[in-house]
Amino acid sequence: MCQGCRNTCDHKYKVIDARENVLQRKPEAFFPKRPYSKPLSNIQNRSGCRCRKTRCLKKYCVCYNSGKTCGEGCTCIGCENKGV
Repeated sequence: MCQGCRNTCDHKYKVIDARENVLQRKPEAFFPKRPYSKPLSNIQNRSGCRCRKTRCLKKYCVCYNSGKTCGEGCTCIGCENKGV
């Protein structure tokens, strides 16, 4: 937990004022940074994985995590996620 946190119900009006001040300076401040239409795993999988120690057999591997085999775009070492 934060020390000295003022983002609580006790300081509700201060938090609201702070947010309004930020929104006046930058209206898109609290919008999501990434569009929701494209999942992150598909974006990362286009460039391929770069696994070094896991041999692409653990959830750290972008390809393995998305249920796909490694392809030409991958720069992994000792890959065992080639499929056949």
